[in-house]
Amino acid sequence: MEYSTRSVNFLDTTVTCNNGTIHTSVYRKPTDRCSYLHSSSFHPSHTKQGIIYSQATRYHRICSDPNDRNSHLNVLSQSMRQKGYKPKTITKQINSAVKTPRTRLLQYREKKICTRVPLVVTYNPALEEIRKIIKDLQPILTEDETLKNIFPETPILAFRQPPNLQQKLINRRLPTD
Repeated sequence: MEYSTRSVNFLDTTVTCNNGTIHTSVYRKPTDRCSYLHSSSFHPSHTKQGIIYSQATRYHRICSDPNDRNSHLNVLSQSMRQKGYKPKTITKQINSAVKTPRTRLLQYREKKICTRVPLVVTYNPALEEIRKIIKDLQPILTEDETLKNIFPETPILAFRQPPNLQQKLINRRLPTD
């Protein structure tokens, strides 16, 4: 167990006090293995890109020192390359994340109540086109008197995980004797 009179690790943050000034940094447990989703997974591309963006945003928000933040972002970049992500994609997502001023990331924001209707389907890579079709057809939904009350906003396309091989091979239901 570590002990310090100047710093404390709490959740994913290290808080340090130097000469009366508080500094924050990302804390990683010694057991952390940067086990991010591999780029070859069948998750939608926006989900995989969102992993990079959200981690970069997290580092940008937590790290009070830009040099420290950049060091953590370099580790993130290397980890994502090892997971098969293209350097161009990594750089684009990181740059997009750090473009937002840190002061804005530290401000409290009221959570919006989502009123969008979820359209839940079993995931298949070919279904990515449905998202585009829904977006293109949204004007029709808003013009129809009946449908505009049901779908006042574009529905959220949500994918449920398809059954994997183990789930197909193993019957998990208990016998009904």
